[in-house]
Amino acid sequence: AKGFDKRATSVVILAVVSAGVAAFALGGNYAYFGDLAGSAGWSTWLSAPLIGVGAGLAGGLFSRLLSAWMTGDNPVRRLREARPLGFAALCGLAAATTAALTKGVAYGAVYAEAKNLLLGHFASGWRLAVGKWISTLAAAVSGAPGGIFAPSLATGAGLGALFAHVAPWAGGREAVTLGMAAYLTGVVQAPLTSAVILMEMTRDPGLVGPLLLACLVARKCSEMLCPVPLYHTLARAWTTPRRRSEAEAAT
Repeated sequence: AKGFDKRATSVVILAVVSAGVAAFALGGNYAYFGDLAGSAGWSTWLSAPLIGVGAGLAGGLFSRLLSAWMTGDNPVRRLREARPLGFAALCGLAAATTAALTKGVAYGAVYAEAKNLLLGHFASGWRLAVGKWISTLAAAVSGAPGGIFAPSLATGAGLGALFAHVAPWAGGREAVTLGMAAYLTGVVQAPLTSAVILMEMTRDPGLVGPLLLACLVARKCSEMLCPVPLYHTLARAWTTPRRRSEAEAAT
Protein backbone atom coordinates (compact mmCIF):
# COMPACT_ATOMS: atom_id res chain seq x y z
CA ALA A 1 0.00 0.00 0.00
CA LYS A 2 2.96 2.33 0.56
CA GLY A 3 4.73 1.36 -2.64
CA PHE A 4 6.15 4.04 -4.91
CA ASP A 5 4.80 2.32 -8.00
CA LYS A 6 1.51 0.63 -7.14
CA ARG A 7 1.29 -0.79 -10.65
CA ALA A 8 4.07 -3.20 -9.70
CA THR A 9 2.27 -4.54 -6.62
CA SER A 10 0.98 -7.70 -8.27
CA VAL A 11 4.40 -8.43 -9.77
CA VAL A 12 6.11 -7.98 -6.40
CA ILE A 13 3.59 -10.26 -4.66
CA LEU A 14 4.04 -12.91 -7.35
CA ALA A 15 7.82 -12.73 -6.98
CA VAL A 16 7.60 -13.06 -3.20
CA VAL A 17 5.25 -16.05 -3.37
CA SER A 18 7.42 -17.73 -6.00
CA ALA A 19 10.52 -17.20 -3.88
CA GLY A 20 8.75 -18.66 -0.84
CA VAL A 21 7.63 -21.74 -2.74
CA ALA A 22 11.13 -22.27 -4.16
CA ALA A 23 12.76 -21.89 -0.73
CA PHE A 24 10.27 -24.32 0.84
CA ALA A 25 10.80 -26.84 -1.97
CA LEU A 26 14.60 -26.72 -1.74
CA GLY A 27 15.19 -26.13 1.97
CA GLY A 28 12.12 -27.58 3.61
CA ASN A 29 10.15 -26.10 6.47
CA TYR A 30 12.83 -24.60 8.69
CA ALA A 31 13.24 -21.63 11.01
CA TYR A 32 16.20 -19.29 10.54
CA PHE A 33 17.14 -19.37 14.23
CA GLY A 34 15.64 -22.80 14.97
CA ASP A 35 12.52 -23.78 16.88
CA LEU A 36 12.50 -21.67 20.04
CA ALA A 37 8.81 -21.86 20.94
CA GLY A 38 7.93 -20.86 24.48
CA SER A 39 5.39 -18.90 26.46
CA ALA A 40 5.22 -15.20 27.32
CA GLY A 41 4.71 -14.33 30.98
CA TRP A 42 4.13 -11.05 32.76
CA SER A 43 7.83 -10.23 32.63
CA THR A 44 7.82 -10.40 28.83
CA TRP A 45 4.81 -8.08 28.59
CA LEU A 46 6.52 -5.69 30.99
CA SER A 47 9.77 -5.78 29.01
CA ALA A 48 8.17 -5.30 25.58
CA PRO A 49 7.40 -1.54 25.76
CA LEU A 50 10.69 -0.77 27.50
CA ILE A 51 12.68 -2.60 24.86
CA GLY A 52 10.54 -0.91 22.22
CA VAL A 53 11.50 2.53 23.50
CA GLY A 54 15.23 1.85 23.63
CA ALA A 55 15.46 -0.10 20.37
CA GLY A 56 13.13 2.30 18.57
CA LEU A 57 15.21 5.32 19.52
CA ALA A 58 18.43 3.54 18.51
CA GLY A 59 16.92 2.51 15.17
CA GLY A 60 15.46 5.96 14.59
CA LEU A 61 18.82 7.60 15.25
CA PHE A 62 20.47 5.19 12.81
CA SER A 63 17.90 6.00 10.11
CA ARG A 64 18.12 9.74 10.77
CA LEU A 65 21.89 9.82 10.42
CA LEU A 66 21.95 7.55 7.37
CA SER A 67 19.19 9.54 5.65
CA ALA A 68 20.89 12.84 6.35
CA TRP A 69 24.34 11.69 5.28
CA MET A 70 23.07 9.97 2.12
CA THR A 71 20.58 12.59 0.89
CA GLY A 72 21.03 15.87 2.78
CA ASP A 73 23.30 18.81 2.08
CA ASN A 74 26.02 18.32 4.70
CA PRO A 75 29.82 17.93 4.87
CA VAL A 76 29.60 14.13 4.99
CA ARG A 77 27.70 13.88 1.72
CA ARG A 78 29.83 16.51 0.03
CA LEU A 79 32.97 14.60 1.02
CA ARG A 80 31.46 11.33 -0.23
CA GLU A 81 30.64 12.85 -3.61
CA ALA A 82 33.94 14.72 -3.96
CA ARG A 83 36.23 11.90 -2.75
CA PRO A 84 34.26 8.64 -3.12
CA LEU A 85 37.24 6.29 -2.82
CA GLY A 86 38.81 8.16 0.07
CA PHE A 87 35.49 8.37 1.86
CA ALA A 88 34.89 4.64 1.35
CA ALA A 89 38.35 3.95 2.78
CA LEU A 90 37.53 6.02 5.86
CA CYS A 91 34.26 4.13 6.32
CA GLY A 92 36.08 0.83 5.96
CA LEU A 93 38.65 1.94 8.50
CA ALA A 94 35.88 2.90 10.94
CA ALA A 95 34.15 -0.47 10.51
CA ALA A 96 37.42 -2.40 10.87
CA THR A 97 38.44 -0.42 13.95
CA THR A 98 35.07 -1.05 15.55
CA ALA A 99 35.31 -4.76 14.81
CA ALA A 100 38.81 -4.90 16.28
CA LEU A 101 37.78 -3.03 19.44
CA THR A 102 34.85 -5.43 19.92
CA LYS A 103 37.20 -8.42 19.47
CA GLY A 104 35.62 -9.47 16.20
CA VAL A 105 32.01 -9.41 17.39
CA ALA A 106 31.02 -6.76 14.82
CA TYR A 107 32.32 -8.73 11.82
CA GLY A 108 29.86 -10.01 9.23
CA ALA A 109 26.15 -10.62 9.74
CA VAL A 110 26.78 -11.97 13.29
CA TYR A 111 24.34 -14.86 12.83
CA ALA A 112 26.23 -17.14 15.20
CA GLU A 113 26.36 -14.56 18.01
CA ALA A 114 22.65 -13.78 17.71
CA LYS A 115 21.70 -17.46 17.72
CA ASN A 116 23.90 -18.11 20.75
CA LEU A 117 22.05 -15.38 22.62
CA LEU A 118 18.72 -16.94 21.66
CA LEU A 119 19.91 -20.37 22.78
CA GLY A 120 20.75 -19.04 26.24
CA HIS A 121 24.50 -18.51 25.93
CA PHE A 122 24.11 -15.27 27.81
CA ALA A 123 26.28 -12.21 27.33
CA SER A 124 25.78 -8.55 28.16
CA GLY A 125 25.30 -7.64 24.49
CA TRP A 126 27.07 -4.30 24.88
CA ARG A 127 29.86 -4.97 22.37
CA LEU A 128 27.46 -6.53 19.88
CA ALA A 129 24.90 -3.71 20.06
CA VAL A 130 27.27 -0.75 19.96
CA GLY A 131 29.83 -2.32 17.64
CA LYS A 132 27.31 -3.49 15.09
CA TRP A 133 25.43 -0.16 15.20
CA ILE A 134 28.59 1.78 14.36
CA SER A 135 29.98 -0.65 11.78
CA THR A 136 26.63 -0.96 9.97
CA LEU A 137 26.28 2.81 9.78
CA ALA A 138 29.82 3.15 8.44
CA ALA A 139 29.26 0.44 5.84
CA ALA A 140 25.88 1.78 4.72
CA VAL A 141 26.92 5.43 4.40
CA SER A 142 29.94 4.45 2.28
CA GLY A 143 27.61 3.82 -0.64
CA ALA A 144 28.90 0.31 -1.28
CA PRO A 145 26.31 -2.36 -2.18
CA GLY A 146 25.01 -4.13 0.88
CA GLY A 147 22.11 -4.30 3.27
CA ILE A 148 21.00 -3.36 6.76
CA PHE A 149 18.52 -6.15 7.38
CA ALA A 150 20.68 -8.89 8.94
CA PRO A 151 22.96 -6.37 10.72
CA SER A 152 19.85 -4.77 12.22
CA LEU A 153 18.79 -8.12 13.64
CA ALA A 154 22.24 -8.54 15.17
CA THR A 155 22.17 -5.05 16.67
CA GLY A 156 18.71 -5.69 18.08
CA ALA A 157 19.88 -8.97 19.59
CA GLY A 158 22.64 -7.11 21.37
CA LEU A 159 20.22 -4.49 22.65
CA GLY A 160 17.88 -7.19 23.92
CA ALA A 161 20.70 -8.99 25.68
CA LEU A 162 21.86 -5.70 27.18
CA PHE A 163 18.35 -5.06 28.50
CA ALA A 164 18.18 -8.54 30.01
CA HIS A 165 21.55 -7.89 31.63
CA VAL A 166 20.32 -4.77 33.46
CA ALA A 167 16.70 -5.86 34.08
CA PRO A 168 16.63 -8.82 36.49
CA TRP A 169 13.06 -9.82 35.63
CA ALA A 170 13.58 -10.06 31.86
CA GLY A 171 14.14 -13.46 30.29
CA GLY A 172 17.23 -13.53 28.12
CA ARG A 173 15.79 -15.28 25.07
CA GLU A 174 12.56 -13.30 25.08
CA ALA A 175 14.41 -10.00 25.47
CA VAL A 176 16.73 -10.85 22.58
CA THR A 177 13.79 -11.70 20.30
CA LEU A 178 11.96 -8.51 21.26
CA GLY A 179 15.13 -6.49 20.75
CA MET A 180 15.62 -7.80 17.21
CA ALA A 181 12.04 -7.04 16.17
CA ALA A 182 11.96 -3.63 17.87
CA TYR A 183 15.28 -2.41 16.47
CA LEU A 184 14.39 -3.59 12.96
CA THR A 185 11.15 -1.66 13.32
CA GLY A 186 13.07 1.40 14.46
CA VAL A 187 15.22 1.26 11.34
CA VAL A 188 12.61 0.50 8.67
CA GLN A 189 9.43 1.60 10.54
CA ALA A 190 7.44 -1.47 9.49
CA PRO A 191 6.15 -2.93 12.78
CA LEU A 192 3.91 -5.67 11.38
CA THR A 193 6.60 -6.86 8.99
CA SER A 194 9.21 -6.98 11.74
CA ALA A 195 6.94 -8.87 14.14
CA VAL A 196 5.95 -11.46 11.53
CA ILE A 197 9.56 -11.95 10.43
CA LEU A 198 10.73 -12.68 13.99
CA MET A 199 7.81 -15.02 14.57
CA GLU A 200 8.81 -16.96 11.45
CA MET A 201 12.50 -16.94 12.33
CA THR A 202 12.01 -18.28 15.86
CA ARG A 203 8.69 -20.16 15.60
CA ASP A 204 7.61 -18.66 18.89
CA PRO A 205 3.84 -18.02 18.72
CA GLY A 206 3.80 -17.23 22.43
CA LEU A 207 5.54 -13.94 21.70
CA VAL A 208 2.99 -12.65 19.19
CA GLY A 209 1.46 -10.11 21.57
CA PRO A 210 4.70 -8.81 23.12
CA LEU A 211 6.35 -8.63 19.69
CA LEU A 212 3.55 -6.48 18.29
CA LEU A 213 3.59 -4.26 21.38
CA ALA A 214 7.36 -3.76 21.23
CA CYS A 215 7.25 -3.04 17.49
CA LEU A 216 4.43 -0.50 17.75
CA VAL A 217 6.20 1.34 20.56
CA ALA A 218 9.47 1.21 18.61
CA ARG A 219 7.85 2.75 15.54
CA LYS A 220 6.41 5.66 17.51
CA CYS A 221 9.76 6.33 19.13
CA SER A 222 11.58 6.04 15.80
CA GLU A 223 9.21 8.51 14.15
CA MET A 224 10.19 11.15 16.69
CA LEU A 225 13.76 11.06 15.40
CA CYS A 226 13.15 10.13 11.77
CA PRO A 227 9.66 11.18 10.57
CA VAL A 228 10.14 9.77 7.04
CA PRO A 229 10.95 6.02 6.78
CA LEU A 230 14.50 5.27 5.71
CA TYR A 231 13.72 3.35 2.54
CA HIS A 232 11.28 6.04 1.40
CA THR A 233 13.98 8.68 1.77
CA LEU A 234 16.60 6.65 -0.07
CA ALA A 235 14.20 5.68 -2.85
CA ARG A 236 13.09 9.26 -3.41
CA ALA A 237 16.69 10.40 -3.57
CA TRP A 238 17.35 7.75 -6.21
CA THR A 239 14.25 8.39 -8.33
CA THR A 240 14.20 12.20 -8.27
CA PRO A 241 17.39 12.76 -10.38
CA ARG A 242 16.28 10.07 -12.82
CA ARG A 243 12.84 11.61 -13.31
CA ARG A 244 14.41 15.06 -13.66
CA SER A 245 16.75 13.81 -16.39
CA GLU A 246 13.86 12.08 -18.16
CA ALA A 247 11.81 15.29 -18.05
CA GLU A 248 14.74 17.30 -19.42
CA ALA A 249 15.24 14.78 -22.21
CA ALA A 250 11.54 14.92 -23.08
CA THR A 251 11.57 18.70 -23.33
